[in-house]
Amino acid sequence: MAKITIGEVNPERVLLEAGTYNAVVSKATDGLIESGKNAGRDKIDIVFHVDGRTHIKETLHLTESMGWKINQLCSAFRLGQAGDEIEFSGKVLLGQSVSVTVIQKQIDKLDGTKMTINQITRYEKPAVDVDDMPF
Repeated sequence: MAKITIGEVNPERVLLEAGTYNAVVSKATDGLIESGKNAGRDKIDIVFHVDGRTHIKETLHLTESMGWKINQLCSAFRLGQAGDEIEFSGKVLLGQSVSVTVIQKQIDKLDGTKMTINQITRYEKPAVDVDDMPF
């Protein structure tokens, strides 16, 4: 029988209305894609603290097909310009501020029921400086 340690319930799981919000990268972990055609390639698991009210998790696969998203993030985080070679890792992203466009999306749960989640669809330079954010 497995032993586990029970953690605190996260009270910050708030479903946001669709819209644009300020966010900060609160966690960014480098890893490798474990399965599929890109197995063994780099990825970054990112947690955005959005609007001081909730967290939205994203996994960014560092593959050519995700270039559009990587370019959007680099521009939004002011990490460089087109043509620049930069180090792109979780360490670089941690603490960065960004403006995100959030939608609500329904997903199927393993038990067959549906669940509404928030999903980030766009990244832009933040409207305010991270020091002015309320969280």
